[in-house]
Amino acid sequence: MAQYKNKKGDDSVTKNNTNSDHIDGNAIAKVQPIHQDQQARPSTMLRNEHPITIDITPCKNPSLFFNLTLRSLGVIFGDIGTSPLYVLSTIFDFQPSEAQCIGAISLIVWSLIVAVSIKYGVFILMADNHGEGGTFALCGLLTSENSFLGRRRKKVIIVISLLAGSLLLGDGALTPAVSVLSAVEGVAIEAPKLQKWIVPITVIIVILLFVAQRWGTSKIGITFGPIMCLWFLCLFMIGIWRTTYKPSIFKAFNPWEAFHYLLVEKKRGFYQIGGVFLSVTGLEALYADLGHFGRWPIRCSWFFVVFPAVLFNYLGQGALLIVDPTLIDNPFYHSVPHWGHWPMVVLATIATIIASQAIITDLYTWSSNAIKIPSGGWVAILIGFAFFILASYGYSQYRIKPYEILLLARAQYNVPIPNDELQVTFFVPNETIKVSTVGWRSWIRRWP
Repeated sequence: MAQYKNKKGDDSVTKNNTNSDHIDGNAIAKVQPIHQDQQARPSTMLRNEHPITIDITPCKNPSLFFNLTLRSLGVIFGDIGTSPLYVLSTIFDFQPSEAQCIGAISLIVWSLIVAVSIKYGVFILMADNHGEGGTFALCGLLTSENSFLGRRRKKVIIVISLLAGSLLLGDGALTPAVSVLSAVEGVAIEAPKLQKWIVPITVIIVILLFVAQRWGTSKIGITFGPIMCLWFLCLFMIGIWRTTYKPSIFKAFNPWEAFHYLLVEKKRGFYQIGGVFLSVTGLEALYADLGHFGRWPIRCSWFFVVFPAVLFNYLGQGALLIVDPTLIDNPFYHSVPHWGHWPMVVLATIATIIASQAIITDLYTWSSNAIKIPSGGWVAILIGFAFFILASYGYSQYRIKPYEILLLARAQYNVPIPNDELQVTFFVPNETIKVSTVGWRSWIRRWP
């Protein structure tokens, strides 16, 4: 067991080092033990000042736990935290009735509860590979020597993992630039004089965003974390205030409202599910960035900060639409008090820019794992590059507006990224139930 010391000399943070061949030797390179003179976490994208264990808790190191929790807000939850800006206006292209508002909000509420809180927050975060998460970490669990899967099935799993990673790579090559461009355009709407400076400002911000990556997730997280914390506080307060206008919106907690909405709307309701899924955009970052922060800081950030904020903000927007359905064009900004409109525009712009950090961190983590593949790793990069070229061609040739591309890029569970989501959905049960040689009792004991 190797020990690491933080700046305060606290050596309570430890990491188990095992010389394991956790990914098939014919496809993935062996993972060597980590010594004190080596980097604490080779798959971490950049320098981490505080190498951590997967099971860090407030009882073990309260100051480090709080630090990691704050940093995770600035790195992981940008996408899902900015989704209230556009979800309801994407779902409805008409003025909804009260029943339709409650039904749609119910779908969003239960998507957040089931997909993020239960599936990822409780179960998926337990499927770590020596403290790491993500596509290749999950692949390593299924292709280890302890797996019951045959050689041919392991190769299929590796191919699926490469495809899932390539789609994430293509999405990540496009999303940061388009996210920043969309955010700057939002400010230009309020200040028309900035219209001709949109592209230069976007280029400068994107360059600075990537230059900042050399500081590592530690300094980036501590810089972006307080800003996102303020953003979530504003979401929560606005949502609480607006729900007082129409308390009947709390009917959305009844799952029957969601089912009834789909039964009544039928075909249109089925199409609107795509907009509902936008409310969980970026939830794969919870698992992909597991090695950066640990499972308990991520859980704490989600359950005590992010989840209440986005939940009540959606409820507040729903209550506003019940009172005045004509505000469907932009229910988020209409729910903001008039005196706070400009500060909220600026804060939303900064939060949207920070949201790009989640996909950037995912890409660095993914690529640091991909380079360990002795052969075939270039396939994922090639497919991801092809997706990026295709999207860029559509933008340049067909004059698609930047915010429209942004919505397409964020709809990663409808078009490009269901492969990544399905991989997690089907591979984790295989790891926990079918593949492990010690059975389900051992997996249950892994709960921290």
